[in-house]
Amino acid sequence: MSRAIPSRSSTLCRALLLALTAVLGAFGATPALAAACTATALTATDLGSFSPAAVATTGAVPALRSRAGLVCTPGLLKVLSGNYIKATFQSRNALKLAPATAGAPTLSYALSADPNNSVPIANNGTVDYMQGDLLNLLGLLGGTSAELPFFVRPLATAGLAEGVYADRLTIKWDWYICQGIGALGACILGLEKDTATTIVDITLTVAARKLVLTASGRTTWDPVNGTSFPKAVPGGKRRVSVQLNNPDIVATDGNVTVVMPIAPRQTLALDGDGTSAGLVSFAMTPSGNAVALSYDGPASTSDDVDFSADQGLTWTYVPGATAGLTNAIRFRPRGRVPAGATLDFSVPVTVR
Repeated sequence: MSRAIPSRSSTLCRALLLALTAVLGAFGATPALAAACTATALTATDLGSFSPAAVATTGAVPALRSRAGLVCTPGLLKVLSGNYIKATFQSRNALKLAPATAGAPTLSYALSADPNNSVPIANNGTVDYMQGDLLNLLGLLGGTSAELPFFVRPLATAGLAEGVYADRLTIKWDWYICQGIGALGACILGLEKDTATTIVDITLTVAARKLVLTASGRTTWDPVNGTSFPKAVPGGKRRVSVQLNNPDIVATDGNVTVVMPIAPRQTLALDGDGTSAGLVSFAMTPSGNAVALSYDGPASTSDDVDFSADQGLTWTYVPGATAGLTNAIRFRPRGRVPAGATLDFSVPVTVR
């Protein structure tokens, strides 16, 4: 029985096939490649809570970051010619955050791919996250996961009612990511070309940021120890304080008024707290001159401090020999309290 002998041409073809397989294997063509990007169909982002005064002030509310629903692997994001990650944004409310009540005023916002609004996004507009140095500016080229964001910057709008304002963004993604290009321009290290749609629900709450009032006190003098480790004993002195803090990101609308009650077992000490003769002390933190308080003495009717002997029903009482009758003090500082600032008012009292 005769046996077929391979021809020279078939032997050459087999050798070429083996060589080609080895080359492709060397370039990683045989193993399955990890996905460059994955999409999450539905995402919700709470942009935070801001006061009506803040959303009415131009530039007060910063750019607010939200997830866009697409996560990519930083090591696979090669900024090569031809690569792109394109996103088309469609707003249900035409770039407005709307309250639940139909027809009520809305809060317009600017949409961008970066916090500085250098890459703005119009409604139904498309942005390429691979453009320029955007990925690097967003800090997405390091670490283990790059979650693509977008930014919402509310536009100043006065007269908004308190409540939750919302919008829904539908984002259509289209990406082409090649890991490496050969000498002839062919993608040789893995190619991912895909599309996806993500939906992002964004909400922002408009709510008052109320001023915060706290009280404190410290013993400053007693008849036995003086100012050296004084004790809170009858005849001793204390300095009682009231602090007013503005927790908002904008200054108060106008002047504020602070009323400090005097406890029943304490009397106003017109001669000071044992460490100084001063009656009224005022300070602001951080320091500055945005708010001022004048005090010219108990009998003054033109300064910013008033006294009461009837729990604040009237403010014409003048403490003197009968200072013990004082049961409330009113401070009327002048000036808008800056964002984050704390006003500190204090007076000395004698312990009964």
